[in-house]
Amino acid sequence: MRPTWPPEGARTEGPEAAAPARGTDLASSCLIIPAFNPDNGLVLLVRELVAAGFDKIIVVDDGSDARSAAVFESLKQSSAVHLIVHPLNRGKGAALKTAFADALKRDAVRD
Repeated sequence: MRPTWPPEGARTEGPEAAAPARGTDLASSCLIIPAFNPDNGLVLLVRELVAAGFDKIIVVDDGSDARSAAVFESLKQSSAVHLIVHPLNRGKGAALKTAFADALKRDAVRD
C-alpha cells in the first residue's frame, strides 16, 4: 500500500494541516527544499520524509559554506534525494526556480 496524506491520526485542521490534499499519493509528489548552511536537522527531516513515503526530494544547496558539507554528503546517500548545488548564494527564490525547472525537466511533477 502506498502512503497517503494525512497519516493515520494526523490533525486535519489548523496550520498543522497545511499539506497535500487528503488522499494524495505521496509517491507521486515532489518536495523541494532550498537550503543555505543547514545543520544536521535537515538530514533528520529528509529521513522522516522518506520514511513517510516521499521518494522525490530535490534539495538545493544555495551556496552553503564548508561547514555544511557533511550535511549534503549525508543527503546524497539517499536515493530519494536529488541534490542541486549553487556555487554562490543566489537566494531562496532562485533556489526554488532552479528546483522547479529541474523537476519539470526530469518529469518529477505530474498533473
